[in-house]
Amino acid sequence: MPRKVLQEYKFDKCPICGSPDRLAGDAAKEATKRGFFEIDAEVAIVELKKAMVDVRKLQSVLSGSTITQVRCAIDMCTNCGNIYGFLADVSDVPVEELMAEMSPLPSIQGLSNFFGRKGG
Repeated sequence: MPRKVLQEYKFDKCPICGSPDRLAGDAAKEATKRGFFEIDAEVAIVELKKAMVDVRKLQSVLSGSTITQVRCAIDMCTNCGNIYGFLADVSDVPVEELMAEMSPLPSIQGLSNFFGRKGG
């Protein structure tokens, strides 16, 4: 059973300056033009997700059922630097999809973060 979008919110311009230009969105367009990237969806710097269920109770939810999830895509305006949510939705998501999204992340030992300090 696929994700069922119940509500969607889209903001085509920066709420501060009105520019439609976004950092990750524009980079994805350029990479697509150069043949490095193929995508038909919006690209964001960060995508936040929140399942509307207590994770301690997720194991008891029946397989095949759905749980409501809120998602928000965040990017930066390249005109004024404002960071804002440009796309958000509320969806019913199959439990199996949520469980796959919640799988442990690989270790980041030894990787440098944005500020040049060692991760870990």
